[in-house]
Amino acid sequence: MAIYFVRHGVDDEGYRGGWSQRGLNAEGYRQSEKLGRYLKDNKSTFQIHRIVSSDLQRAMERRYNEDV
Repeated sequence: MAIYFVRHGVDDEGYRGGWSQRGLNAEGYRQSEKLGRYLKDNKSTFQIHRIVSSDLQRAMERRYNEDV
């Protein structure tokens, strides 16, 4: 069994959020989309069966999507 930890993409520069509801900036969205494509393209390598995510809005907006 392998466990992968992934941080959300970039948010506003210099901001340290913790449990903030601040969203991602444009670069953060690009990063999360790139990760989604990478995981989809390599799904046979990673064999991910479950994803556990924060319930913060910024995490829910960018959660893994089969259609990426």
